Amino acid sequence: IKLPGMMPKEKMQQDMAKLEAASGNDFDKHYLQTMIKHHQGGVKMADDALGKANDADVKAKAQEIHDKQKQEITQMQDMLK
Repeated sequence: IKLPGMMPKEKMQQDMAKLEAASGNDFDKHYLQTMIKHHQGGVKMADDALGKANDADVKAKAQEIHDKQKQEITQMQDMLK
C-alpha cells in the first residue's frame, strides 16, 4: 500500500542506510534533510485528510498534524542554513 505523501520504500531504505553510515556534521545534515522529507509526507497526508475525512475529530487531528509539522519543517530548514 502506498499512502499519499509516502516516499517509495526503496528511497526510504537508501536514506536510512546513508543516515546510518554518516557521522558528525554529515549525519546532522542528512538527518534534517530526511526528516524534512518525512514531515512533508505527513503534511500531504494531513491535507488529504482535511479534504476527504468525514469525522470532525479526524479533521481536527489532521489540522493539528499539518500545523505542527509545517512549523517543524521551517525549524529544520532554518537549522540547515
